[in-house]
Amino acid sequence: MTKSFTLIEILVVIVIIGIISGFIIVSMAGVSSKANIAKGQAFSSSLKNSLLMNLVSEYKFEGSTPADSPAVIGDAADSWGSNNANSVAGNPLVKEGSSCVSGKCISFDGVGDVITFSNPANFDLDYITVDVWFKINSFADSGARWIISKPGLWGTIREGWLFAITNATQKMTFWGQATGGALDTTFNTVYGSGLWYNFTYTYNGDYEKAYVNGALDASINTSDGTIVPCSEASEPLYISSASVAFNGLIDNVHIYNAAIPSSQIQQNYYSGLNRLLANSGMGKQEYGLRINELMAQN
Repeated sequence: MTKSFTLIEILVVIVIIGIISGFIIVSMAGVSSKANIAKGQAFSSSLKNSLLMNLVSEYKFEGSTPADSPAVIGDAADSWGSNNANSVAGNPLVKEGSSCVSGKCISFDGVGDVITFSNPANFDLDYITVDVWFKINSFADSGARWIISKPGLWGTIREGWLFAITNATQKMTFWGQATGGALDTTFNTVYGSGLWYNFTYTYNGDYEKAYVNGALDASINTSDGTIVPCSEASEPLYISSASVAFNGLIDNVHIYNAAIPSSQIQQNYYSGLNRLLANSGMGKQEYGLRINELMAQN
């Protein structure tokens, strides 16, 4: 005699299957997250390995200073080359964990905090890519807050290069001078406070391009030639500035002596997103939104 299942038995089986499926989904989600992180790390390695000859300096701020303590020069060592910090002024603090993109980062309070670097002539570059992660604490006044710069003489003669956030417009500006004319450009994105952004600028002698979170923000045809180097050879590279200090956090700074391709910029941003997620510096919802925005660019 064939025995049929009762309704209760069928419901019990369905519940058991549902529970098992739930475990499988959670397990696969963990595997997927780990896979994404691994891919991000691979992308980051790919970026560096494909541009070995072009990477000038890399600053991860992974020194030995404990979190919430004043930064020292060892916290801004060049993890790629030999262009290490040679002075720290003001009171920039070391942060770590979920406060940073990964590992440690530096917090600037907007009042005289600045890090300067050795071998300044190494940053007098004909062509350039600057890639930086930053988070703004607040827009306190109408001035411009310097993020990273290698400035020279400013006034009737301009030299070198400089990136700053203008508080009034909350936009990024690049100031510089090429052999064919000034490179004074304000880009399109309006930044908010309390969010991590990945900003990348490239200049190849013909085009200035800015990318925000892996997406092209602006492309300007200049055909202005090479960047004019600083006539004062001793003028250092600065992160933040003593007189117009940045107010926020800075992490993972890369400087190249060439314009890197957009595909590598997107890969670098994706790698940073995965580090933020793994570091609890970003929630899964924001991570998903940013990944969708990045995919929409392709």
